Amino acid sequence: MEISRGPHKWDQRPLLIFWETTKACDLACVQCRASAMKDPQPGELDTEESLKFVRSLKDFGKPYPIVVLSGGDVMKKKNLDEIVRELHDEGIRFSISPSATDLVTEEKLRYLSENGLVSVSLSLDGSRSDNNDRIRGVRGSFQKTMEIIDLLSKMGIRIQINTTVMRDNVEDLPHIFRALRKKHINTWEVFFLINTGNARTLKTLDAATVSDVNRWLVFTSFYGMNVRTVESPIYRRIQIDYMATGELSGGELFNRLRDITVELEGKPDSFRTGVVGSTWDGNGIVFVSHDGKVYPSGFLPVEVGSVRERPIYEIYRDSGVMKLLREPEKFSGKCSYCAYNGYCPGSRARSYNLNGDPFGNDPVCDYETAQVRYDFTEVFS
Repeated sequence: MEISRGPHKWDQRPLLIFWETTKACDLACVQCRASAMKDPQPGELDTEESLKFVRSLKDFGKPYPIVVLSGGDVMKKKNLDEIVRELHDEGIRFSISPSATDLVTEEKLRYLSENGLVSVSLSLDGSRSDNNDRIRGVRGSFQKTMEIIDLLSKMGIRIQINTTVMRDNVEDLPHIFRALRKKHINTWEVFFLINTGNARTLKTLDAATVSDVNRWLVFTSFYGMNVRTVESPIYRRIQIDYMATGELSGGELFNRLRDITVELEGKPDSFRTGVVGSTWDGNGIVFVSHDGKVYPSGFLPVEVGSVRERPIYEIYRDSGVMKLLREPEKFSGKCSYCAYNGYCPGSRARSYNLNGDPFGNDPVCDYETAQVRYDFTEVFS
């Protein structure tokens, strides 16, 4: 069946630029993509290089991409105040993704807010201090995260919570969801483990688990939660299926997670899911490392250039790898002809991580294209 591509083609400018401002961080998270360490590493962009990079973002034209300042821990970036002021002066929106440490203070947040801060994303991988702190690698991380959430709420700053799904916390997901609801948080970005960085030794999630968790996440959206997934675009396929059929079912894990959620939260407020996204690695998303190297995303370590050598807009628009990532019909295997590939092209990072091919099939996708039984283009009409 021929269907339309996604609503956007992000060939001229990305929606989001993730900038790993530093690798320095005081946490030791087991799933850390960055393999963060205590101190900044040699080669980190200095102040003038950082400001030059910020100014170059205007070459994309308006609307400018949103910059997500991350790390390591962005709060350990020595010239952060100057970077933020430059972003504000250039009219470029930005968010931050700090670690939950004492470096996040009301004074610092006030400065960032006065200079155009859009939102703050914090990581929460467990519903209690014991399981969260074990994953984050530092005692007190859970309590500090709760304190920062309360501070952000008091200051009126938008909050997003990031959670990485791994074998150690799958059963805890409904309780994490409950914790977010109690804090009145309605934006949840759920990462599906890619075995890179510190996570190289962790067990990969199997296809059944990935499918059931994604189906459960669609269920959580019925409560008004704005759910986004990272390295699991099959969430969008399940959304589309649900929007077209009104059916949402899964395996034993889905049933268990759903039942626990209803027990904790009651029945959903409605049965409407959220907006179906259309970005993925290299398509609306680009990642700049601490040393200026550019990658399609933080989880896909295929270097496509360096901002020290070429402007970011040229790398994003002209790199052969980036161009191909935006054309899933040219991928190999079933992802190339899957009816959903304008919204879900499979995880490019997982394909590379497990198969060595960024354009291959997503190893945890259990979908067979012959299962399509309706014309879901009408869903979006």
